[in-house]
Amino acid sequence: MSGGDDNSTVGLSMDFDSLDLTREEACVVIFSMLQRVGAVEEFRTTEEAVRRFADRVPDSYNHVPFHCFQHAIMVSQMTLVIISNCHLEQLVGRQKCVSLMIAALCHDMQHPGLSNDFLIRTGHEYAQRYDTSPLEHHHLSVANSLVMDGLTANLSAPELDTLLEDIRGFILATDLASHGAHMKAGDDIGADFSSSNPDHVQTLCKLTLKCADVSNECRPPPIADRWLHLLNDEFWAQGDQEKSAGVTPKPMMDRDQADINKQQIGFISFLLMPMFACLAKILPGFDELTSGAVQSSLQGYKDKAAAAAATSAAADQQAE
Repeated sequence: MSGGDDNSTVGLSMDFDSLDLTREEACVVIFSMLQRVGAVEEFRTTEEAVRRFADRVPDSYNHVPFHCFQHAIMVSQMTLVIISNCHLEQLVGRQKCVSLMIAALCHDMQHPGLSNDFLIRTGHEYAQRYDTSPLEHHHLSVANSLVMDGLTANLSAPELDTLLEDIRGFILATDLASHGAHMKAGDDIGADFSSSNPDHVQTLCKLTLKCADVSNECRPPPIADRWLHLLNDEFWAQGDQEKSAGVTPKPMMDRDQADINKQQIGFISFLLMPMFACLAKILPGFDELTSGAVQSSLQGYKDKAAAAAATSAAADQQAE
């Protein structure tokens, strides 16, 4: 593990990568992040209770290529980076930071490695259970069961309601189907953020988790490339299932049609950068934290795309 002094701590470096953590090390890292945001104090509980929760997080994830517990740790570490480097607690308070960390750790629990669209089209049990955002609602259901099992025993009823409502809002915000609404809410706030406005606080927290969820391109290229490879493995496995069922997959889900460089250029240009800019208007320190790395990543994909095009053109010319 990079970004910390050893595998028993978690640092704030963008060099952090959870993929090589053992399960035992992962549990220690999860506990460390919860401890750093003040979970023991906020829940008025013991370190042992928080450690038990941390130890159960990895087992609440499926063994899929990308949406695994290591992804949850990456998202949570980036959330911690934002909380720490952008002084988020001063804007939203400790309780919201703890809720945000819990949501980050739980936001993809029991993910089957398939998209919402696929689940709905195939009549998956999640889609039969939930009318909208079947994945996110299932993640939330698992998260609530875990949180309620010993972690929140000392909270008052209103405190528990607030925690669960926060977790619900933050996890459901990670569904890209609602992306436009959250972007509009963030753009409407801009530099006029007020800590005394509950809607502003909710929007800031939701945007923080949404940005952390797609922040791998802020990491050094070797780390970003490892995670992109895993994401494509997951996409293509779904595409293979769709082909077997006689359904034509989207190009990015088709291992024979996907243009990874083009896809990443589009993703960074049209989703990631606008969303990061939206958060940066409210949280100025976020731009300094991420913009250089994202610009470099985008240029890297453009360079690779140009090189691939030149190679293809040369091959075509040679074949004539």
